[in-house]
Amino acid sequence: MNYAQRMTITFLLTTPCLTTACAPALRPPASFTAAGTGNAAPAAGQAPTTSGGSRGATGATGASPVMTQTSSPGAAVRAGTTLQAAAPATWTAGLTGLGYNSTLGVTAVPASAPEAAAALRTSPSPEAPTYLLRIDFDNTKADPDQDLKKAYALVDFRVPLNFSGVNTVSFVIFNPTAITLDAALTVRTTAAREWQESRLVAFGPGWSHLHFPLTEPTFKAERSGWANTALVRDLNDVRGLALMVYPHQGIKNYVLVTSPITDAAVGE
Repeated sequence: MNYAQRMTITFLLTTPCLTTACAPALRPPASFTAAGTGNAAPAAGQAPTTSGGSRGATGATGASPVMTQTSSPGAAVRAGTTLQAAAPATWTAGLTGLGYNSTLGVTAVPASAPEAAAALRTSPSPEAPTYLLRIDFDNTKADPDQDLKKAYALVDFRVPLNFSGVNTVSFVIFNPTAITLDAALTVRTTAAREWQESRLVAFGPGWSHLHFPLTEPTFKAERSGWANTALVRDLNDVRGLALMVYPHQGIKNYVLVTSPITDAAVGE
């Protein structure tokens, strides 16, 4: 073996692989896909994710602190399980008796609907959902409570569900406006349907990921004096969810939302 041959062997043994053939493909984590419904969330690193920053209360008594949404190109999307019991067709509009209501309607729209098709053209996910949940709101009536008004989308489960192993419930939401909106998740538990509402999460125009941790003392309920200091109780007996959108400003518009994703399987 001559000197050139020995140097070639030494190079091959000590140099990292230089071709794609011997290295794993570099790709983002798989996007959320709704088994059976086709709901998908944008791929990792291509939509805003919740940061730990807070922009404070909304300025009104009982208002929730807000977690801001920021763009995180390198953040991984939480893999999880689509909550089939909360598919778009199962949600209904909040009743007029619910406080500070700006709900116009809650409907399941097919991906072929004009507003859904236009939004999905800008989705970073290669997989299109079959249906999206559309939440319409009208917050144009100027009054002292305008900042507190929100649009309600409610889902009641056919049977009680066990969320005991779930740490996070996530949504992928499309905001067609030019302003930042807020959202909150309510977990309703036991036969009494106790209302336990998360702190607000802000999301900007376009597609965003909303992550609501269920195991942190950041929920408000009657027992906490409507301060965001409570843990969600009775997660083994969840009767339904509510997703609220807070426009804050005097606008009339809508948002589009995928089915919720849980980071662990939900049992009955």
